[in-house]
Amino acid sequence: ILSNKRKVTNFCTVSFNKECFVVVLRKLLHKMKDPDKFTIPCSIGGSNFDKCLCDLGASVNLMSYFVFKKLGITDLEPTNITLHLADRSVVYLRRVIEDVLVKVDKFIISANFVSLDMENDEDVLIILGCPFLSTCDLLIEVRLGRLTLRLRDERVVFNLSYSLKQPSSFAS
Repeated sequence: ILSNKRKVTNFCTVSFNKECFVVVLRKLLHKMKDPDKFTIPCSIGGSNFDKCLCDLGASVNLMSYFVFKKLGITDLEPTNITLHLADRSVVYLRRVIEDVLVKVDKFIISANFVSLDMENDEDVLIILGCPFLSTCDLLIEVRLGRLTLRLRDERVVFNLSYSLKQPSSFAS
């Protein structure tokens, strides 16, 4: 029972931006789990590497000096390239090798690598950076959990959840 009835005379219009509108309608997207890193299997010179790290932030393809020695690569060009790491430290690279044939599934891609003296980490022996990933036209679909490499009209699809849980091995 309302005894005091008053007419509302002052109207005001409020406009929402996209973010507020989504909150009001409760149509927020669910946050996806961070996949952390993407790894793919590849082989170089008959040696298999189950976990090659795909790093879109890396401006070079990197291989530990341990792998260079294991592969028997001797044609290394000296270099004076410095690598600036995420923690702002500077590392001097040891050598450069050009035109290394990297096999990923059915694709064989030529890549240049730099060598770095680093701890022998069985999980990350090779880092495939932007030069390699752009050559094979990498497509990462995080929501679908797949990574697609495309070369001309052919494609290879990797299941991200499988590639992240794959055991590491270095077989000659």
